[in-house]
Amino acid sequence: MQTQEKTPNVPDTTPVSRRVHLQRGASLVEYGLLVALIAVVSVGLITTLGTEIEAGFQSIVTALTSGGGGTGNPGGGGTGN
Repeated sequence: MQTQEKTPNVPDTTPVSRRVHLQRGASLVEYGLLVALIAVVSVGLITTLGTEIEAGFQSIVTALTSGGGGTGNPGGGGTGN
């Protein structure tokens, strides 16, 4: 039975492939953290802006439903001429 030996001038690529694998894992973790940060900031902004927008619409609704008519003279109508 013949055994195969490594040739001395062929480098072992195991450390390189391991490094690439670890870098991919680190990149995946970084992207996950980035997505989580964007989600937290988005929720905060939507909550804050949503409250302000709701208050703005509520003031418009209040102005429209309060009668809003001034004390001016009503229209007199035409004379028909």
